[in-house]
Amino acid sequence: MNLLNDAFMFAASGYQENVVYDNAPDTFLNVSHVNYNSDYDKYNRLLREVQTPLYPDSEHTMLGTVMGQMKMKNKRGKNNVCFDKDIALMKKVIPKGNSCLENFDQVKSLLADLGLDHQKIDACVNNCILYYKDYKDEVECPHCYEPRHGQTSFMMKVAAIWTISDFTAYGMLSGQQTKGYKACPICLDDVDSSRHACFLGSRIHLDEDHKWRWDAEAFDGTEEHNPNTLGRSGEWILERLNQHWFGYLSTSKEVTNLNPPTPDEFKYWTHKSVFFELPYWSTLKIRHNLDVVHILKNVCDSVLRTILNLKDKNKDTPKPVLILRK
Repeated sequence: MNLLNDAFMFAASGYQENVVYDNAPDTFLNVSHVNYNSDYDKYNRLLREVQTPLYPDSEHTMLGTVMGQMKMKNKRGKNNVCFDKDIALMKKVIPKGNSCLENFDQVKSLLADLGLDHQKIDACVNNCILYYKDYKDEVECPHCYEPRHGQTSFMMKVAAIWTISDFTAYGMLSGQQTKGYKACPICLDDVDSSRHACFLGSRIHLDEDHKWRWDAEAFDGTEEHNPNTLGRSGEWILERLNQHWFGYLSTSKEVTNLNPPTPDEFKYWTHKSVFFELPYWSTLKIRHNLDVVHILKNVCDSVLRTILNLKDKNKDTPKPVLILRK
C-alpha cells in the first residue's frame, strides 16, 4: 500500500487506512467510460487491485502476489518464458475465480502503472549532457557538437596467417599433391619413395649427427648421408605455379577432362591455391599446419577397424593386397 501511495502522492492524500475499499463497491465510480491514461484513474484501479484478494478468502492480494513473483523472478534470474510457465501453473492450482494474472505481459502492464517501467535516455558520446527535458529534442550536443546518433566508422583488416587441417585437406588448401609417389609437399622431387608409395628418405630430416642416420640394419640397409631438405619458399612455388594453368577444379569428369594436360614438372600440384591471391601469402614461412589430433584419430580409427575386421571400414581389403603383390 505504501508503494502505491508513493507512486500517486497527489491522489493518495484522501486515502484512509481504516477503510476497506474493495468491500465497498460504491466507493469507486463506474469506470467504463474513464480514460485509463489519467493518473487519477490509474490510482483508483490500482487501489482496487491492491486490496483485491488473490482468490476468495485468501489473505494474499493480487498486487502483493505480483510483486512477490517479480522479486523472485529477478532474484532467480528467470527469463520471461519460465515466468509465464510458473504463473500459468499457479493460476491452475489455486482455487477457481482467482484474480491471478496470466502472463508476464499483463504483469508488466500493471507495474508500468506504478511507475516501475523504464525510460531509455540518450547521452552525448562525450558525456556532456543527457538528451532529457530541455535537451530531449536536440539532434546534436550543444557543447561539443557531436551528433546525437552518430556512428563511428573504421576500416577493419584481417589476415590469414596459416591453415590447420589433416593431410587430405592440406592438399586441397595448398594445391599440392598429398598422395602417390610425390606426396611430400616439402620434398617435392627430392622425395625417396618405392613403387609401393613407401617413403624411405625420412631420415634426412634428422640432425646430421643423429645415430639413426648410420643405422642401416634397422632401416633399408643403407646409411643416410644426404642433407636435410629445407623445402621451397613460397616465392619459388608461386613463380612455378604462374607458369602453368591447371584448368578448372570440379568433381565432374566432364569438366576436368577438358583441362589441359599437366607437364611432369608441375605434377607436384593439382591447382594453384586461392591463398596465393593474398599479396603476402608467398612470403610466409609457414603457410599450412597439420592437425595432429585429427590425424591421430584417423589413424587410430583405421587401425582399430582393421584389427576388429569391421566390414567396409578396414584397410585390409583385396585391393591393397593386389598392389603389394605387383
